[in-house]
Amino acid sequence: MDLDQEEEEEVEEGAPAWMATFSDMATLLLTFFVLLLSFANMDVQNFRVALGSVKEAFGVQVNVRGDFEGLTTSPVELSQVQSLPHIDVTTRDEDKDELAAVTDYVKKKGLADKIEVVGTSKGIVLRIKDVVLFKTGSDQLMADANPIMETVGELFKRFNGELSVDGHTDNVPISKGRFPSNWELSTARSISVMRNLVDNYQVDGKRVRVAGYADSRPIADNDTPEHRAKNRRVEFLFETPPKKSIRENTSRAFRLPFHAGP
Repeated sequence: MDLDQEEEEEVEEGAPAWMATFSDMATLLLTFFVLLLSFANMDVQNFRVALGSVKEAFGVQVNVRGDFEGLTTSPVELSQVQSLPHIDVTTRDEDKDELAAVTDYVKKKGLADKIEVVGTSKGIVLRIKDVVLFKTGSDQLMADANPIMETVGELFKRFNGELSVDGHTDNVPISKGRFPSNWELSTARSISVMRNLVDNYQVDGKRVRVAGYADSRPIADNDTPEHRAKNRRVEFLFETPPKKSIRENTSRAFRLPFHAGP
């Protein structure tokens, strides 16, 4: 029997077809990222976060040579970044400039002794004692409140965010009058202020919300008449637009501007 004529068993050679497609895709992705890294002017912090995202997607440790030599990420670092999605990355100078501008405006209006300007993480607050706006136990604005309402209306045009009108009282219960408790009084005062702004100073009611907190949010101890007077107040919170967060920066990490230079 001739061995050359013996039928040989067919054996498939090489890797499965799907591996070739997968290899091509992985190579193209790697090339894409290399091109981005070579042309992009990348912020270091964004770069760190982006590398963590690449590592999580491919399940590999990423090491980069050059200016970022030795830069690596780990699951612990990535989880720490994800746990802080709303860290404010806006420069503090911008907040200080806005606060200073509002403070100067209040002074020019001659209301520095009646309006306290306070900067917070949510925006800028105008804090006004209740005796400037209302009589004791009343929710009706006094005539002396008009300059303050006008100032609030003018400042409203300066901001793009919402305006929150919050009423506050001290911890002394109401003994008489038409309001059963400080909750109703503080809320009614907020509504009265909001209606005045909308009706007389072209404030968009869709961007205004009101709240009454009674004595639940004091700014001083209610242990003396002076401190209780400080707690009886109306606050106008001009909310600033939401600041960019680390998570938003991560989503833009590979959408950076290209430069034509070397």
